[in-house]
Amino acid sequence: MHRKKLLTILVIFVLILVNNICFAEEWREWAKKGNDYYRKFKWAEALECYNKSLAIHTTINNLFNRAFVYQYLGEYEKALNEWDEIIPLIPDNPYVYGNKAEVLIELGRTKEAINEFERALSHNPNEDAKLEYMGTIKYLSGEIEEAIEYYNKSLAIREGNYVLFLLGKTYCSQGEYGKAFIYYEKSCSKGEYKGCKAYEELENKLK
Repeated sequence: MHRKKLLTILVIFVLILVNNICFAEEWREWAKKGNDYYRKFKWAEALECYNKSLAIHTTINNLFNRAFVYQYLGEYEKALNEWDEIIPLIPDNPYVYGNKAEVLIELGRTKEAINEFERALSHNPNEDAKLEYMGTIKYLSGEIEEAIEYYNKSLAIREGNYVLFLLGKTYCSQGEYGKAFIYYEKSCSKGEYKGCKAYEELENKLK
């Protein structure tokens, strides 16, 4: 009887273990599919996959990606809520504040965006990101020449696809469309969706 009881417990343990392994494989598979769609700029499909993955298991990477997908879909309130949920999980990460600031810009909440960029700077980001954030603060404050200077300093350290987009956006805001095209195209070639979208929109505008 004792052996039978032990065998029953062992079988239950194995079943639980197998079930957990299946769940682990399932959330990873959905995350992988989401990442594949993300790289192809298929936002609705990516969102569905991340939602399914996160329903099984929560990871910071998937939360990050879902927040970005909300932004690309123009669902800025959802994106903002997502970043607000992520921040308590990794409060010392400077980039969550920078990402939240980008959403606030889209919502027209400039002062709040500047505050978030300043919070990002207080958490010691990498030098190239630090210069990027300082450039955007200057851009939002109307100090365009200083913004361009900071962005170029950031690019001198690392040619980041998003900084290329920001520099294109800055030139576009000043009517310097030739330069804007150059930086949008560079940004797009590095896989930045916003750079591709901005290039297309500017091209249509000037037709």
